Amino acid sequence: MKEEFDYGKDQKNFEEQNEKFERIWHDKIGMCGCGNPEKVKELVLSLMETQIKQSNDEFSDYSEFKKSRTDAVEKYGIDVVLEFVFHVLDHNDLWAHGGYVGNGWITEEGKDFVKGLKQNITGSTTEFMDFIDPDNN
Repeated sequence: MKEEFDYGKDQKNFEEQNEKFERIWHDKIGMCGCGNPEKVKELVLSLMETQIKQSNDEFSDYSEFKKSRTDAVEKYGIDVVLEFVFHVLDHNDLWAHGGYVGNGWITEEGKDFVKGLKQNITGSTTEFMDFIDPDNN
């Protein structure tokens, strides 16, 4: 027997799910409304659905899984990918922005992070720090 549509219950469920999404999207991930938020949402959805399919063994092999991710990135483009990355950096006080996150700037904490990141990857911070602070202040 088909369950009857209960507008009040279904509307409440929709509103609860939307509130949960908004809390995660804005508070945990750090997205704001600048740039192209709809395309960023679509990219994240595509990547997460691909990951779910991989977890459920829905791809014939790993190369099909990788192609699915690559296809998503190519579909939405590097600017949308970078917008997401910059929002996450901004939310964690490593990046700051005014009107558009893509035109942001690295914070002092971000500079410390980059120094540590470069040291972690290469064992040296000299080249980057000379670029960021040529006077070594």
